[in-house]
Amino acid sequence: MVKLGLKPLKRNKRKYSSYKGTVGKIANNYIIPLNARFVKSNQPNVGLLELQKQFAEEREEFNESYIEYARGMEVLIAVDCKKEPESFMGSSRNSGRREQ
Repeated sequence: MVKLGLKPLKRNKRKYSSYKGTVGKIANNYIIPLNARFVKSNQPNVGLLELQKQFAEEREEFNESYIEYARGMEVLIAVDCKKEPESFMGSSRNSGRREQ
């Protein structure tokens, strides 16, 4: 029963892909071109350049965290909770920590 409850979490990968695509579009279609226009017109905006850098760093941190979380969930789903309850609980606790 628990395993059935965990499998829908795998579907969240689609939401993640959608989010990642949207964030990529924001960076590639708006932030980067806007900063490039400012630089080309000899009016660089240090605040916007810093925002672009911060945006990229936060996006990378999110991607890394999500990959770690997804790997933990794969491990959790693979454990048979009836045959290995201690291992399942340990994996569950580890995945829960990654969510925070």
